[in-house]
Amino acid sequence: MPPAAAAASDQTSFNDIYQTYYTVIYRIALRMTKDPHLAEDIAQETFLKAFLKMDTIFEKEKLKNWLSSIARRTAIDLFLRKKRNEITIEEQLVADGKEQIEDTIDYSLLKEKTKLLVSRLKPDYREIMTLKLFLEMKDQEIAEYLSLNLSTVKTKIHRARKELKAAL
Repeated sequence: MPPAAAAASDQTSFNDIYQTYYTVIYRIALRMTKDPHLAEDIAQETFLKAFLKMDTIFEKEKLKNWLSSIARRTAIDLFLRKKRNEITIEEQLVADGKEQIEDTIDYSLLKEKTKLLVSRLKPDYREIMTLKLFLEMKDQEIAEYLSLNLSTVKTKIHRARKELKAAL
């Protein structure tokens, strides 16, 4: 097949993938963000990332899971970026008043250290703890979201917390 024909075929194929999975990816993003506009942005970014890495997927039956994983990670990345840009420590200190400065500093330092420690966990623990700690999802929501048993989620949270405590 000539290169131009192959490119056209790839484009048609990707359009089919987009049409087939857009709703699923959008719903995942909406469930995580609870914001339709943000969910749409995440879905678009997911398909952009997928398009750029399309040559790395060989098993078409795993396409839905692959796209879902990209969408979840994109939503988590967006959430973490948004959190970093919310309020600086200085603004928080002025707002809280001087009597709470030490508590605010301690909390901020602990939060940053926790983020660092969570980033060092094994990938499956890291994903669950990010959802639990930073997106404030409940265990049942995490289980449904990741398509895992509730007991599996609770076990992984317990083990991840154990690792975090040891690191602290």
